[in-house]
Amino acid sequence: MKFRRLIIFIINIVFFVGIFISCGTDYEQPQDIQAKEIEQEDIPEDHITSYFENDLSFGFEMDIGDGINSFFITMQGLEVKTGSNIFTEIPLIISIYKTNDRLNVYQTIETYTVGSLFKDLTIGDFNFDGYCDFYFVRLRGNANYVCNFWLWDRVTQKFVFNEDLGEISMPSFDSETKTVSGFWRNSATDYIIAHYKYIGDVLVCVRKLEQSYLSEDNNLLLVVFDYRNGELVEVSHTKHNFDDGEDSEALINFYKWDNPLYFGE
Repeated sequence: MKFRRLIIFIINIVFFVGIFISCGTDYEQPQDIQAKEIEQEDIPEDHITSYFENDLSFGFEMDIGDGINSFFITMQGLEVKTGSNIFTEIPLIISIYKTNDRLNVYQTIETYTVGSLFKDLTIGDFNFDGYCDFYFVRLRGNANYVCNFWLWDRVTQKFVFNEDLGEISMPSFDSETKTVSGFWRNSATDYIIAHYKYIGDVLVCVRKLEQSYLSEDNNLLLVVFDYRNGELVEVSHTKHNFDDGEDSEALINFYKWDNPLYFGE
């Protein structure tokens, strides 16, 4: 009996020492950079909006809006320690589960992220087809940022990467005019505004406004391009002198073109 108790005591000591060692050990990525598994007990069972597992993990729920599909989506970044910094691209594994079946992965997406930018996430209808999509910030600079978009495909019933939207800086969406807009800041005075619309399934730039500084005469050059007969053509070319103030006729007319519903007078 004493021998049996001794054996049980030794087993318990080994068990608790093992737990202590495992809890105090930093996670190391294998050399072939395999994805760290997200254990099922780490996935909450209740219906919540989002949760954080650690600095490189993020999860959220979303409803597609078709009355059928809703998902729980986890994003797992892979920490690459050797020679890495906040601007280093790291692999990102996106695991998509049906909300009512979190034991089986419905779709897996392998992509990249810079640091924890993937947590800057937005859900919405970005191609105006009536179904929800998602995107997260891929790269952020001093003035501009671009994103990675995954749009819901009603045919394949999967999320599909959209390269065109990913090229638009600081994207915004207007569901009333079904317009996607972008803004590129090149300097304190120079910028580009672009408006896009879907023609069929193709995203087309239908309006572009360019403002640039002309150092030789201390003016701003204001140029507008509009989509006419299948191509962008120049429809306005004016200059604004700083001495005229912010209410100059050139600036007022230029800003009118920022409205996608304006087509000139």
